[in-house]
Amino acid sequence: MQKTVLPGMYVVSYDAENSICTFERNKEETVLTGTCDLSFENHSSKPVTFEVALDERSYFKEDTPFLLMMNKPRLHTVTLEPKTYQTVEITSSVKAADFPSKISMSEVNGFHVNIYQNGKKRYL
Repeated sequence: MQKTVLPGMYVVSYDAENSICTFERNKEETVLTGTCDLSFENHSSKPVTFEVALDERSYFKEDTPFLLMMNKPRLHTVTLEPKTYQTVEITSSVKAADFPSKISMSEVNGFHVNIYQNGKKRYL
């Protein structure tokens, strides 16, 4: 179905196992920055654009605040070229004082995302 009939964001598949986020505090420990490499495939012969948010339902409760910080200050817009498997990078930073955890570095993978297009949401 995904490869032949469905329109828009429904032609997109997400590879959670090959997606990863790393989180690190700066030297002054004032800013926490997260960088995620998200792997998607566009099965359509047309480009597709959507917004992506990391999902709060993580495998481990301690990962949830890290994943949610990636959705601030806004969702990330992604455009996938036709018939391609792409890894896209998204980055977000927050004040370390506003972040509940004292961890200075962390790495998370195997998480899910939500994608949005034209007011519709899809969980991947």
